[in-house]
Amino acid sequence: MKINTESWQWLWLLLAGVMICASVSLAQAEGREIKPLKEWRGRIDRFIPYGNPGGDYIASQAELDKFWTAWQIPEKKPVVDFKTQLVLVRTCNCSLISIAPLLNEQGDLKVQVTITKDLRKDTAYVMVLIPRQGIRTVEGKPISD
Repeated sequence: MKINTESWQWLWLLLAGVMICASVSLAQAEGREIKPLKEWRGRIDRFIPYGNPGGDYIASQAELDKFWTAWQIPEKKPVVDFKTQLVLVRTCNCSLISIAPLLNEQGDLKVQVTITKDLRKDTAYVMVLIPRQGIRTVEGKPISD
């Protein structure tokens, strides 16, 4: 049986539709994206190990102040209401890093991290302020204040 060009086009179109639906379902299973209230990003002139030395998030003003001073962030130090908000933080020795917080139905916050593949001698950082409402755990671990 010979399949003509038009049949192949329909087959590819059907396959693409199935892949799109599967990726949307997978994203919904991971959770809904939380829109950040504020974001700070920049560079630190030295090497810092990937992630955040203290964990995935900052849950106190004292801890945020410590990072702000240690990393010499040029912006004015913010005052955050940590009873209603949380700061997610990541670092990477790459050109660019971004994070997308996803909250599932059980209240577990997952953080998707996107980085560039290059390596640098300095460190990129990103901090994201998000509402704390509905968050019970971060990456499966209870939030410690």
